[in-house]
Amino acid sequence: MTTRYPGKALVLGALALVAGCPSPPPARSVRPAADRAKPAEAAPEPAEPEVAARSFVVWSQNITGRSKRNLERSIQHAMNDFPEPPDIFILQECGPPCICGEGTSGPRDGACADVVAPSIASTLASLGKLAQFHFRTQGGRAIVYRSDRFELQGRPYTWGAKADPRPGDNVALCPTVLDGQQLQLSVMLRDKLARPARSILVSSSHWFIGRDCAVKQLDFFENDWKTEPRLRDDSGADAASYVDLALMGGDWNTTPTGSCLVPAYEGGGTASPCASVTLGDDDHIDLGKQDDLWTFCAGPVDACPEGAIRKRVDYLWARTYNDAAITHRMTTDTQPTYSNDHRALRAVFTYGR
Repeated sequence: MTTRYPGKALVLGALALVAGCPSPPPARSVRPAADRAKPAEAAPEPAEPEVAARSFVVWSQNITGRSKRNLERSIQHAMNDFPEPPDIFILQECGPPCICGEGTSGPRDGACADVVAPSIASTLASLGKLAQFHFRTQGGRAIVYRSDRFELQGRPYTWGAKADPRPGDNVALCPTVLDGQQLQLSVMLRDKLARPARSILVSSSHWFIGRDCAVKQLDFFENDWKTEPRLRDDSGADAASYVDLALMGGDWNTTPTGSCLVPAYEGGGTASPCASVTLGDDDHIDLGKQDDLWTFCAGPVDACPEGAIRKRVDYLWARTYNDAAITHRMTTDTQPTYSNDHRALRAVFTYGR
């Protein structure tokens, strides 16, 4: 997609020359430049006080569905139909073609070299917002964030499961995982507009609970990210020492009934029946479950009529660290027809004073 910017016209005032004067005008005395009165300089306008950001919005969704045109409708809906547009998107089934468009190589260093519609980038461009966002992807996982507000701390961190891991891989052993591996994506974002600045670990994950060894994946992740070298800040400090909030959005693909993953993640590693699963011994909150939101419709793709089977297969987990006073408010998405069979989970996070 080629974008043209309208040029600015530089208008010069015309200098009129009058001919035919019978004689030159009498000479006038001109005061030396040093003696001329200088015009009074306008007092500089007072700088506007910098307003600290008190909250940010997260939109988590399995977004592609069966039609890529749903991408445009989903992003337009997220950006236009709520009081505050998202600052962070946590997306699944959204690889390079979803972000930058079919035939593109995907984002590099957070931006799309080429933009083809329909895509996330083309939709943001149509809204005049493309320059505000950066993109990070890993397979079908994507994290999209406002780069005018958030900056990347450390480097993107991939983790997950492999059937035959090598030494040094940030993965769990999972013989049943398809295609030999399944990798998730995490990034640490620093909110530059918060006072004081806040650090948020954002993760996008997508799995079948049993087949892809989800419990093992989270067991590895929760015991690794706090000291993971790629998540250290500029001073070299481990993430555990400075992180304020950890978020994970994703799609189970199957309801988690019978798995020890949910009770372990909600109650820490000592929760029965998952006493052998540590998961960092952290007590997380599933924001979608807390408000009893349904997210998947086993009916027509573009609608969920009364009587259709409804399942909760999507999640948005959250946990605060280092005594950060951060609260959340969920917004139920009541318009299932705008996109596909997955509804979004939308949350507003507010910093305490």
